[in-house]
Amino acid sequence: MSSVGRPPDPRGEIVIGSRRHRRIVRRLMRKHCRTLMRWCDDCHLLQPEGPVLHDELWASFAQPNNVLCFPCQEKRLGRSMVQGDLTRCRANSGWIDFDETDPMAEQFARGRSRLPVGSAR
Repeated sequence: MSSVGRPPDPRGEIVIGSRRHRRIVRRLMRKHCRTLMRWCDDCHLLQPEGPVLHDELWASFAQPNNVLCFPCQEKRLGRSMVQGDLTRCRANSGWIDFDETDPMAEQFARGRSRLPVGSAR
């Protein structure tokens, strides 16, 4: 028996990055986290999803079903993002101006820095 009173897991150790590890982390994230976290298709790390971009801009460097974190979006884009690149939605709160009386937008905005003002190029 382990120190917490449970027998050891008969399936063995959990290898970081394995399918089992990702499944366990996803289950915990759904249960306990307020921010949507996904596995980035480029860096393969568990990251908060990047901003929601305008469809035309996204199509210029990614497939519709790709999941990319903020740094990987900028890397593929080849430049730093500006506010004009992002759509006006709650999920982009914090990176762009948002309604601070909206509790859901406030939740998305935590820990984010406002992007420089500019139009999509």
